[in-house]
Amino acid sequence: MGQISRRSFIKNALTVAISTGVGGAYISCGINSSRDSISLTPQLNGNKDSWTFVGDTQWSQDSNKIIYSPVWNQRKDRYSDLLKREDIACPSPEVLTDTDLSVEFQTFYWSVTSVSIVVRAQDSVRFYCVEFRDLERKGAKYEVRVFLQDQSGYRRDIATGLAPHSELPERWVQRGPSPEEWEQATPGWMKARVQAKGDLIRVLVDGKVIVEVRDDTYPVGRAGIMARGPVKFRNLSISGKVGNLNPKWSKIDKEYPAYFRPYPDVEKTYGDNQTYPGVTRTKNGDLLVWMSVNGNPHEFNDFLLIRSSNEGKTWENPVLVKKLPDGGRPGFFFGHQDGRLSCLYTYDWRSKVRGPKSAFSSDGGKTWTTPRPLLVGGKPLYDIPKKGRIGPYSPVTRYSDGTLLQFYYHVQTVEGGEIESNAERRDRSLVIRSLNDGKTWSGPYYLDRDNFDSNECMGVECADGSIVAFARTLRAPFMWMNRSKDKGITWSKQLSSNCTGECPQLLRHSSGVLIMGSRGYGIFMKTSIDEGRTWSQEVRISLCSGMMGLMEMKDGRVMVVFHEAYRTPTRIRGHYMRVENDGTLVSA
Repeated sequence: MGQISRRSFIKNALTVAISTGVGGAYISCGINSSRDSISLTPQLNGNKDSWTFVGDTQWSQDSNKIIYSPVWNQRKDRYSDLLKREDIACPSPEVLTDTDLSVEFQTFYWSVTSVSIVVRAQDSVRFYCVEFRDLERKGAKYEVRVFLQDQSGYRRDIATGLAPHSELPERWVQRGPSPEEWEQATPGWMKARVQAKGDLIRVLVDGKVIVEVRDDTYPVGRAGIMARGPVKFRNLSISGKVGNLNPKWSKIDKEYPAYFRPYPDVEKTYGDNQTYPGVTRTKNGDLLVWMSVNGNPHEFNDFLLIRSSNEGKTWENPVLVKKLPDGGRPGFFFGHQDGRLSCLYTYDWRSKVRGPKSAFSSDGGKTWTTPRPLLVGGKPLYDIPKKGRIGPYSPVTRYSDGTLLQFYYHVQTVEGGEIESNAERRDRSLVIRSLNDGKTWSGPYYLDRDNFDSNECMGVECADGSIVAFARTLRAPFMWMNRSKDKGITWSKQLSSNCTGECPQLLRHSSGVLIMGSRGYGIFMKTSIDEGRTWSQEVRISLCSGMMGLMEMKDGRVMVVFHEAYRTPTRIRGHYMRVENDGTLVSA
């Protein structure tokens, strides 16, 4: 693709704004013609009334002309509910056809912090945004993504690239730095530039072209900057050709995409901390959603089981599963062919209690058997490895021949290492299987004994009966992928995929399309029409970033349930999608 010269891009530009330094204003000349152009060096101090904000309005600027996001002075801890929003600032009311926006930014090493440049915004919901995500421990790079967000609120990835850090931080801080450590864990300033001319969107970082993509969905709109978390900007400039937008730009206060709550009154009875949801079907076809309530999400708390006998149109009052003996981490529920429910769970890394364990219920979850160690090959699964700990990740999945699989991961550390340090972790993915509906289990079968950077794994069945599996990495930018042709006993070597994100959930749709959900900077979905060899660009369906469960409905829709990570209160959401003939996901 040929390069667009800066001269031709801003040819005949008419400067209608003058920066007068701190507190200076830009002077609008009342441009009406689409042939006129603007060039702005916007200042926030003294001009805040001329800016348009979406989200929090508490942007600020210091004497060095550095602009700070609203979260900057509100930062408290890594998982603060301050990450529940993306704040947008548009410095100019003009709408532009051709746009050239440059800015330098700096992000701290902090969970799910990101920077975006917004161009051609039709309103506060529909726009292009170029997002810069720090890969942190997964590589000294920014993941650069061009998204198209439509009226449903879906944010579709239309192009992706990688840009190295300009400067490396003095040190990496695992588990999220304290305010005193943030400066040490901060990458250097990055210079980003986004050019939109005709149907071409070009992204440059430090003067190098990172991404180019053509899309003509939005030909004109407003431009600005977006921040999630504590971010600072400097040297903001905007130039471009002024156009017309009909209807006029507007700010929409409603949250998109649309979502529902399986049981909206949970918090009135069971509190605001609702986490780790999942969904399964019972023998009679009922939907059963579960969630953890009443405690720390990393402990085995009380569970609610919420049933629907009409495909989610209505939901029954929840059944409370009281904390099982010995405590433990959140578990997974499964409906067996004999009508029983099982709960498989394990323990926190710091617990002295050994696991995993299983318990069964014959009355829909009202009462449970005494939990017993999960036996694999006649031995407690936890006792099979000589070192480290084993915990479940995926729900139990039934495959076409009746085989049950559940994926786990085995955690070790280097000698003297800390379990909370990703650099010192040595994780491996594994699976156990049952041929008799969970009465007995065999394994464990490691997906790759030589890969010590693999956890939170799940597999899905392909048309030929093989299984393709994806696993989270701790230190690599893309998820691992490998396959099994014998229902999980032996596996090919784990190789890097083209899938970003972590904590995969997988579903084979009745259309034959494979669907993957993952979390990261939100809840993301993608599809594969070639049995997992390649995947579509991602679609963000929520800004939340919690664990999830997937289920196909009888009418072909797909239900996603997830918890509102980074929000206080934390509650469970549900969302419906539909799979188009070409594999595209749309809101249902």
